[in-house]
Amino acid sequence: KKRKELEMKKVVLCFMTLALLIGLSCMVMSATDVGVTLTLSEADAGRGDTFTMTVNISGDSKMKSAMVLANFDSEVLELVNGEWLIDGTIENFSPEDKGGFFAAEGELDTQGDIFRFTFRVKDAASFDSTSISCTVDLKNGTDSLPLGTISPVSLTVTCDHTYGEWEKYSETQHQRVCSKCGNVEYENHIWDDGIVTTDPTSTSQGVKTYTCETCGETKTEVVFAEDAPQIIVESQTVTAGDVVELNVNLKNNPGVISMSLTLEFDDTALKLVEIVDGGILGNNNSSPQLGNPYLLVWENDTAPQNFTEDGVLVTLKFEVLETTEIGIYPVTISYDSDNYDIYNYDVEKVEFGIKNGGAEVIDYILGDVNGDNLVNNLDRLILARYLARWAEYPESMLNMKAADVNCDGIVNNLDRLILSRHLAKWEGYSSLPYEN
Repeated sequence: KKRKELEMKKVVLCFMTLALLIGLSCMVMSATDVGVTLTLSEADAGRGDTFTMTVNISGDSKMKSAMVLANFDSEVLELVNGEWLIDGTIENFSPEDKGGFFAAEGELDTQGDIFRFTFRVKDAASFDSTSISCTVDLKNGTDSLPLGTISPVSLTVTCDHTYGEWEKYSETQHQRVCSKCGNVEYENHIWDDGIVTTDPTSTSQGVKTYTCETCGETKTEVVFAEDAPQIIVESQTVTAGDVVELNVNLKNNPGVISMSLTLEFDDTALKLVEIVDGGILGNNNSSPQLGNPYLLVWENDTAPQNFTEDGVLVTLKFEVLETTEIGIYPVTISYDSDNYDIYNYDVEKVEFGIKNGGAEVIDYILGDVNGDNLVNNLDRLILARYLARWAEYPESMLNMKAADVNCDGIVNNLDRLILSRHLAKWEGYSSLPYEN
């Protein structure tokens, strides 16, 4: 019995030894494979441009003949030339056959570049990435040399853009389109200083019109006489998912005891989550149930005198829904004078001009110059060096929209100053955009 066990162990040992030898043989065979590498002269090229692809070999490459064949998308590229970079008795190349053949009288031990293809990007090539590969056959007599894996290379067809005129895209941006590839560029409107197109009076509001200096788009805003009573809704720039606070302010309050205001907003983008009374109009009798529209009510019918204080009437807190797209979402206040929505101690109707505001939703953070989702001293440094024209800080390094911290359509030293004071927590610079 022991003798049989010993013989079985010998058999197992023989099989293990044989398996090890086979494995070593495979490793040796793999180690002697000829390496083939493809290299492009350019990573990208435009329509009509030419570029080359070089075939390089390494390893044990003793050979007497060789064949190379390019594989590519003929809708994108055309093969215009090819040349052998080693000397042989026979050398040929055929663009129609997409390859060439080489033969030598004796055995060559060749290392390095052996062939170079020249391609041209077709005039109607699509603007995209295209793959190029190569079939290679190296022979020493009738036997082909073992080759390693030949990895394809990729070329990106780029466009030398020809853009049309800037046109309005949205309330905040204009666009222009490349006539060759259809690429679209967007930029913020650059508003001029504006002109008053309708003069305000002490009893009526006026209109100021702004024109974009790039595309000619116009926007208007309500303006008031300096001493006119006003209700002003703030505007803020936010991103989807944020909570934004908008103050509703009274200015030049002539005195009232009762006020009813209708608040309206886009509830597909904004959700009203809280209203904080400013405490300047006495008894707030608004409903605790928030909705859209919502009635803001102050009732002081038995008050001995008018409430005349200016300042924050209420603060509106909105949640910007995660699904909200980029754009401007108005928040408006209105009232009906004929319904006696606002009156004073003498039961006289009081007229207020209203300047509405809202939330502008953007997809970047103002002040986040380098796009790392933080606003800190690194952003200030990058902006300062860009403005000082350091070569290492080109415009491509910056998010120019985020650098325009006062949203005037221009990135300059004023933006650097505002960002510096914002980071230093100066009073009046706590939030961006800076609007004073």
